[in-house]
Amino acid sequence: NKEHQDYYENFFDLFAMAGWKQLVEDLESSAGDIKVRDLADAKALHIAQGKLDILERLVSFQDRIRNSYDQIVLEEALGDD
Repeated sequence: NKEHQDYYENFFDLFAMAGWKQLVEDLESSAGDIKVRDLADAKALHIAQGKLDILERLVSFQDRIRNSYDQIVLEEALGDD
C-alpha cells in the first residue's frame, strides 16, 4: 500500500536526521534528571511517573516504528507463499 509505505519512509527519513538523534539524547538526559528519591510526596511521584512515561514513549518511538514496519514486511512475505 503506497500510503503505508510513504508513512514509514517519512519516519525513516526523520530518524536518519542528526536532529532526531540529538532530540533522543536530550530526552534520555531529561529522564535521567528525574530523581525519584528527591520527590516530596505521592503527588510529585505521580507527576514524575507521567513525565518518565512520556519520555520513554518518545525515546522508544523509533524502535516501535521499526518493529511495526518489520512486522508488516514479515506478514506480507509470509502471505506471498
